[in-house]
Amino acid sequence: MADETYDKLQDRIERLESRVEELENEIKQVEGDKISSKQQEKSPVQSKEERRWNVLQSGEEWLNKVGIALLLIGMVFLFKYSIDQGWLVPEVRSAVGLIAGMLLLGFGLRMDKRLNPFRQMVMGAGIAAFYITGFATFQLFSFMPATIVWVFMISVTLLSFLLSLQQDEAVLAVVGMLGALGTPFMLFSGDGEVVDLMLYFAMVIGPSSVLYIKKEWQSLLWSIAVGGMLVLAAAVITNLGIEEVTFFEQWIMFGGVMVWAGVSWLIPVFKNVQDRRSLQIDSDSDNIVGSSTHIWTLCVPVIGLLFSIGIFEWTTDQSGLASMVMAVLGGGGLYLVLKHYKLPGLAFTHAFLGFVLATAGLFMILEGNVLFAVLVVELIALRYLAYQTGDKKISVGSHLLFGITVWWLINRLEYSEAASYLLNLSMLLELTLILAGGLWIPQYLRKKNIRNIYHVLSHLLLLYWLYQKLIPFENGQAWVSLVWGLYAILLIVLGLWRFGKQVRMAGLLTMLVVVIKLFLIDLAQLQAIWRILLFMGFGSVLLLVGYLIQSKVLEKSS
Repeated sequence: MADETYDKLQDRIERLESRVEELENEIKQVEGDKISSKQQEKSPVQSKEERRWNVLQSGEEWLNKVGIALLLIGMVFLFKYSIDQGWLVPEVRSAVGLIAGMLLLGFGLRMDKRLNPFRQMVMGAGIAAFYITGFATFQLFSFMPATIVWVFMISVTLLSFLLSLQQDEAVLAVVGMLGALGTPFMLFSGDGEVVDLMLYFAMVIGPSSVLYIKKEWQSLLWSIAVGGMLVLAAAVITNLGIEEVTFFEQWIMFGGVMVWAGVSWLIPVFKNVQDRRSLQIDSDSDNIVGSSTHIWTLCVPVIGLLFSIGIFEWTTDQSGLASMVMAVLGGGGLYLVLKHYKLPGLAFTHAFLGFVLATAGLFMILEGNVLFAVLVVELIALRYLAYQTGDKKISVGSHLLFGITVWWLINRLEYSEAASYLLNLSMLLELTLILAGGLWIPQYLRKKNIRNIYHVLSHLLLLYWLYQKLIPFENGQAWVSLVWGLYAILLIVLGLWRFGKQVRMAGLLTMLVVVIKLFLIDLAQLQAIWRILLFMGFGSVLLLVGYLIQSKVLEKSS
């Protein structure tokens, strides 16, 4: 009886283990399908024949693309040439364009799906031919009312979107998207309202966002982002500085910017959140996030802010405040949301976005010593955060901020007026930055070569800082040599006493620079008494330092 019970339990355990294995395989399959929809999976090992076929197919695709482009350009030249020669009446010319588009589209639809790359391009060329025909009918032939041409162009856009869904082809949606965004400019007649343009823009962007949510085509996202940016740039630049622009028109343009930002930035972000939740993965990996989402997360808010500044013609302080608000809401707020949903890569992209916008806002709002102090504090905090989290984006941001701050310090030193006394608030802040780069920040750097770069750069920066501060005084060259020499001696002593060979070598090289300066500059420019004091003083010091080094070496060897 006991053996029977044991056998039944064993059998149930085996069935349960088998079922668990099946469920795990199903989960992996779902994850694989999700990731493969964002990037084409490639087999790690390919035979020589497969590689040869891939190379051949890639070459054929380029030939197809070049051929389609040449065909469309040839159609444009044909339209222009027919006008110059007066061959056909305008109605016949437009009919030729329509027939060419229908032939290309029909040929692509009837083509075998196994010829998919070529098939996509032929259908896309058919849609493009319709757009070219509409443009030529309105701008070159001018025999059709504008309303009818507009209806035709919108119908072509709807056709391209519907065919992209039916055929599951991204290229049709991309061609339709670009054609739809270009329609207002192809049919521009010299007069138009920005309100109409923005309403049309929203009507095009809206359906395309639904299509992106359904299909997640990255090429469609790029066409929305780039095409929308060009349309908004044209609208903003055209109305920049024009007094006739009303308050209502400004807000309509701002609404267009918000729609574009939402579709190009927020919808892809929250689509990834939804995908993450639907997959129900416990790990913190966010491989499902495409690179396009990261790129437009960094670009769209910054470009949108620039558009907003141009629309409302904000002052520097107002622009800085808007940048700070965007940093808190768009960077910090979405960082917390994405961190909660275990998308760390995308979360830190938003953190980096917040850092960029906050730094830009500080530059616009603050000035002088206050801004410099804030940047130094932000630099140290950012470096500490990068050390604790190990995030590369924050680390790169801290390096960029250090470079910007150092560049600003060099400019301050180059163009600052001579101070009547050595220590003041500006000098203390500048010295704080140099000490931060040489002492504090390297403690939060894991790579030795990067630590060495910070040490060397801060060392050279300190020498330059001392030179700029001492040279305005009477006998400034003598004071520079004296202080540089004392600093070199300090480094040598610290290297011998505690900090090792690198610090000692830095001191010796600095002393060598001082000696070279004594012969090349001080010998020619200083008075006799200063030459005597400096040469005898440094000669004695060098003898003493040499003795100390030899004593240290003998002590270690014994």
